[in-house]
Formats: sequence, structure tokens, C-alpha cells
Amino acid sequence: MKNDINNQLKHEIDIRWFTDLLAEHQPPCVSVYVPLHRAAPPADQNPILYRDLLDKAEEQMLKRYDIRTVRQMIQKLESIAPSPEFWVGNRDAIAVFVSPDFVRVIDLLETVKPHVAVADTFHIKPLLRILQKADRFHVLCLELKNVQMFEGNPWKLEKLSLRYVPHDVWEVAGMTLSHDGTSAIDLLQAPKQASEGTAPVEPASEEIFYHAVDRAIWEHYSRLSGLPLILCADEKTNAGFRQHAKNPYLLDQTIMWAPRSQPTERIHQEAWKILQPIYQRRLEKLADDFRTAKAHQKGSDEPLQVAEAASYGRIGTLLIDADKRIPAHLARYSGMIQPTSPGGPTDDMLDDLGEMVLRAHGQVVVMPSNAMPTDTGVAAIYRY
Repeated sequence: MKNDINNQLKHEIDIRWFTDLLAEHQPPCVSVYVPLHRAAPPADQNPILYRDLLDKAEEQMLKRYDIRTVRQMIQKLESIAPSPEFWVGNRDAIAVFVSPDFVRVIDLLETVKPHVAVADTFHIKPLLRILQKADRFHVLCLELKNVQMFEGNPWKLEKLSLRYVPHDVWEVAGMTLSHDGTSAIDLLQAPKQASEGTAPVEPASEEIFYHAVDRAIWEHYSRLSGLPLILCADEKTNAGFRQHAKNPYLLDQTIMWAPRSQPTERIHQEAWKILQPIYQRRLEKLADDFRTAKAHQKGSDEPLQVAEAASYGRIGTLLIDADKRIPAHLARYSGMIQPTSPGGPTDDMLDDLGEMVLRAHGQVVVMPSNAMPTDTGVAAIYRY
């Protein structure tokens, strides 16, 4: 069983498996969020904190489950960290999800508050905050001799391992660009040919290079993610690239530097200066949309009304307060709210609401408290 568990570990956040967390799982469903110290010796504190959180999980489970079930669950939770090396890495937190039929560990590139939840479903609200598109973006660092791409949010900028994107003008050499919809996958054969000595060794023209990069970024990143794209380039490269770029997600604002001359932290700061006003405007629009919907009886901030609407799949957009928690359980199909009793599950009704709306293909946005248009922790815009 240990090998099976280890094969499921160390996944970065990916929407393709997010539905796995929303699926029905055999309870108890234990969710553990662990903030991490990256460097050693501070990293030595990580297993200590995790152990403390497991003690809390055990205490919660013992109130509802037999000792055999609890021991099996604790063994699975302990097995995710087989050695001290597990706790050192390029991440700021981990989220651990374990049930009798499921194990998943997710690396997080932003910190979280230490938290343990034992319930009939997994606690996903912190992940929703990270996954949502509202404050995420891409940065394309472009030079003729080097192409890099990053994904960022208000806290971090993380380098991506580019696939099917030319890294420089030499890698583009020998590619045949056409207007017949040829994909970047088909075009990027030059690297292999060059290593065999059969491809041209002269660099491609700047026009072809910009065209190839723009198409590859669109096909394999922007089109799939829908995230805004910020260009980081010197003045000449910026002008040349924009002359050929057709990516609709490319923002007008540019970080007008040669990327190689700036550390990642500085690029992140400049990128967020560009994105923050856009992010704020989106939050303000969502709040205004809710107020308009409520005024026309097409929205609500009353938890009972929102829960009923969610059970019928009526909610198109759900706003959730990132810092608020309602200790109650929301029945998955009926929408009935059951208050949490002593020794009962540590459910968060807002978390349950988010899950229900996501299953009905609605949009869920976790918002800072100061941006929420209500003080109930929830605001729903109905589809009908």
C-alpha cells in the first residue's frame, strides 16, 4: 500500500484533478493545510507542525470513528512524509487530503494558515482561492537569445517549464511557418534536426521568431488558461513582438526591461503593479453585479436562500468571504443545513456551498473580506 500512496503524492495544483477532490469519498475525509519554511534549519520545524496537526486530526476523528479506523487514517497521513527530505523544497505550503479511498498531496506556492478539517467531504476553500483566475497571470520574458515564461499571483512568480515554445532564434531556424493553422507542435522540429547537423545553423529572422513565439504561447498557454499575459522585454523587442503578436490576452502594459538584467522578485513586483488595478476592478464589478442582481431578486446573501438555490443548480456566480467560516454541514443534494454539534464534523458551510456550485458548473470566487459586498460571508448571483 505504501507504494500506491507514494505514487499519488507531490502533485502541483492542476484543474484536471481538482474534480477528484469534489467527488464522493468514503469518510472520514481529512484535510490538512501546512505552511512550510523553505530553508534548513527552519525546515526542521515543518515535520513538527505537521505532527501537531495530525494530533488534532486524531482528536477530531476519535469523537466520531472507531479506534481501528482512526489508526488506519493516521498511518496514511504519516506515510506521506517518508523522509526528512520531503519537507525541503520550492514551496510555501502543502495541502494533504486523505480518506480511506483517496490520498493526495498538493504543493502550494503561497502560504496558508495551519488548518485541519475532518468531515464527510474535503475542505477546499483555500485551494479555490489559489486556483481562481481573478488574480493569476502569465509573464513572458522575451529576448532573442532567451525565452522564459512565468505564472504569478499576488504572492509569487514561478517559472514554467516551457513545452513546444522556441527558446531562442536558433531553435526557430528551419521551421516553416504557414497560415494553414499548423500547430506549434508540428513546427518545433528544429532542435532535434540541429543536433543531427541537418538544420540551418543561422538564426531565424526576428519576424519569424516573434511569430513562432506568439503562436506557441497562444496555442499551449493562453488559449488553455485564459490568463492575462504581461510582456517583459526591452523597448526594441517589445515593439517588434507586438507588431506580430495576435494573442488577445496580451496586455497593453509592458515591463520595459531586458529580463536578464532583473531578478525574478523585481519582475514579480512590476507585474503585480500592472495586474492589481485589473484585479481590483474585477472584484468591484463582481460586487456591483451582485448588488444589481439582488435588487432584481436574482441574487441573495442569505445563507439559507443561497443553499436552496445551489441545490437546484441556480447559482451562476458565488462570492465567498475568504476569512469567514460558518460551522455547519450542507447536504450535498438537498441543500439542507445541519448545524455542527460537539464531536461532529468540522464542516464549513461556505466550503460546501462552493463545492455544490462548482459541481453545477457555476463560478466560485473567494474574495477578501474588505471586497465582499455583504457581511454574511456569501453572495450569490442566480442564473434564472
